[in-house]
Amino acid sequence: MDTDKALYVVLLTDDLTNYEGENIFEINQREGLGELIEKHIGDVEDTIFAETNGLNEIFVLGLSGGVGRASYIGFNFKNLKTNPAILFLSVEEFEILSLLYGNNPLLIYKFAVDLDRLRQKSQYWAFSNFDTFAVYREHQFSFYLSDSRPVDFINFSPGTGKDIRLDALNKHDKHAVPYWENSGVIEVYNLYNTKEIPIYSSLDPYHNLEWFVEIKPLSFWIVLERDSFFQTSDAVSGIALNPALFVDMITYWLWQFAPDFEDLLSGAEFARPLTILVKANPNEDWRDYDRNVRQSPDSVEFQTNAENLQITVIFHPSFHQVITGVTNAGELDCMKGILSQVANVLGHFGGEVISEFFLDGIPTIINKHLEQSYKKKILALHVGTNPQFLPGNYSKFRGIQDAVGGITKSV
Repeated sequence: MDTDKALYVVLLTDDLTNYEGENIFEINQREGLGELIEKHIGDVEDTIFAETNGLNEIFVLGLSGGVGRASYIGFNFKNLKTNPAILFLSVEEFEILSLLYGNNPLLIYKFAVDLDRLRQKSQYWAFSNFDTFAVYREHQFSFYLSDSRPVDFINFSPGTGKDIRLDALNKHDKHAVPYWENSGVIEVYNLYNTKEIPIYSSLDPYHNLEWFVEIKPLSFWIVLERDSFFQTSDAVSGIALNPALFVDMITYWLWQFAPDFEDLLSGAEFARPLTILVKANPNEDWRDYDRNVRQSPDSVEFQTNAENLQITVIFHPSFHQVITGVTNAGELDCMKGILSQVANVLGHFGGEVISEFFLDGIPTIINKHLEQSYKKKILALHVGTNPQFLPGNYSKFRGIQDAVGGITKSV
C-alpha cells in the first residue's frame, strides 16, 4: 500500500452455525474468535517484519461478511508488538468507501490511525466504524470536532453513515441492467460519478471493456472485442496504443444523440439494449497511414445481425486519416454509418415505418452536431507529418531566460 507499509486483510465470514433467519435482531455469537484472530495477527506481524526489509508499519484491515444477522467479536490487541493500525468494516461498507475514495488509497489507513489516536485520548461508543467515518468526513477528514476543550466520551449515533450511502448511490448509481451476451443481467456503476452522464461500466474486473449507455427508449452496449487489443510495445500511434478510444468515441456520441433518439423513437419500447461490437484488427499495420489508405479505402466497415440486436463496427488503420484534424467531421461520419445500421435493426423489430422515420432523421442529428465542429472526442496526430510525436522524440521548449525576453518584447 506504500513503500514502508504493508496491508494485511482479515476476511471474516458467517459459517451459518445456528442460523435461524426469522429474527431480525438475530446475533451471531462468535465466542473465542477474537482471541483466535489476535493470535493470528500476532503471528502475521512477526512473519512480515522478519521477511520484509524497510518495513515500518502494518495496517490490519478486517472485513466482515454476513447473511442477515449481526456479529459481536471482542478484541484486545494489547499483546501485539508494533501497535499496528487496525480497522474493521463490513464488506459492504468497504465497497462503498472504495467506490467513493478509490483515488485516495491511503485515506482508510489514515482514518484507522486517527481513530486509534481518538481511542487513546477519550472513550467513544459506535455501532459501526462506518458511522464514525461519517463524522470524520464531515470534519474535513479529522476528529477535530470543535474548538472547545476535549471531551471524555463521544457517542456516534447509529445511522450517521446514511449520507455516505446516499452519496455513493447518487454518484455511482449502481444497479442491474440486461447483459448483452446472454439473457441475464449484470451490475453496473456510473463512470462519471453523476447520473447526468448515463454511461456505465461493469463492476466485474474480469469482463472485457464493456460500456453501457442508458438512454430512453433504446439503450446501448458498446463492447470492445477481446481480440482487438494491441501490444503496447509494438504500437507507434496513440490510436494504435488504445483501441478503447473507439469505444469511448461511440459511447460519447450516442449519449449526445440521446435527446434526438427520444424524439425520433417516441412511443417505441425495446425490451433489450442494442449491442455495438467494436473490432480493430491488431494484425493490420497501424503505422503506415498513407499505404493503408491505398490498400483499404473503407476506414470503417459495418455488419448487422438484427435478430440478435447486434451491430459490428470494424475499424481499419485508414480511419486515422479520417479523424486527423481539428473538426468532428470524421467522427460524425462514422456515427452516421452506425445510426444507419441502427435503423436496419429497428426495421427488423419495429417495422418499416419506425425504421424509415429514424433513417430520415439521421441527417438532422449529424448536421446539428457538425455545426459545433470543434466538439470531438479523439485527438489524432499524424506522426508521419510531424516526427516529433513519435515515441522518444520529446518536444523541445525554450529556456526560461529566452521565454522571459520573448514575453517582455511581446508585452
